[in-house]
Amino acid sequence: MRYVLVGFAVLGVLYTIHRIAVWAEGRGWIYYLKKQGSSGALGNAFLEVQAMIEPSAKHVLEERLIEDLEAEEAGDPPDPGRSSADVEADREAIRKTTAELLTAVNASDVDRVLGVWAEDGVLMPPNHPSVQGRAALQQYFRDLFSRGRFTFQFTSSDIEVVADAAFERVSYTGVAWLANGAGPIEDVGKGLHLYRREADGSWKLYCDIWNSDRSQ
Repeated sequence: MRYVLVGFAVLGVLYTIHRIAVWAEGRGWIYYLKKQGSSGALGNAFLEVQAMIEPSAKHVLEERLIEDLEAEEAGDPPDPGRSSADVEADREAIRKTTAELLTAVNASDVDRVLGVWAEDGVLMPPNHPSVQGRAALQQYFRDLFSRGRFTFQFTSSDIEVVADAAFERVSYTGVAWLANGAGPIEDVGKGLHLYRREADGSWKLYCDIWNSDRSQ
């Protein structure tokens, strides 16, 4: 009888911890029942205990185990509670932001260019010091557009979204007509965009680096 009582006491403690974990997850402090990275054995162990105490919780454990198995078979990292539709919506928003950047540069429109950038964004042009912050970016693009006119096209784009950050690997072609009469000057190269989701849900360009495929 004593062992039975001890067993129920242990189950009671585990169940109490489980309830505390659920409450903490509801406040956004931890990930427990929702998937975050590899959910680990601890959350599943608590689910098993809950399934014994509350038979209605059994389906939660079963679904959790099925999702983990499918993710392992697909070779994909566990998704932190976001559907493939959510990720694709983010990719589409980033494509639109990239298209706006391209349109703004080709139009030599400084204000539209700045509209794409985060306030603390960092531009890393080739053969040039880094340019960081709204004021510095504004001055850089004013100087750039005063020296010539540019037409760029992105010939490829590969976007990876990770929570509130995204990486876009691009290749480009470009033509420049300089104010001193030189041109057209053609270029081919590649670049990397780092996007960040802002507090309002929009995606802003946080970092941009590129270089030419052609030798100097």
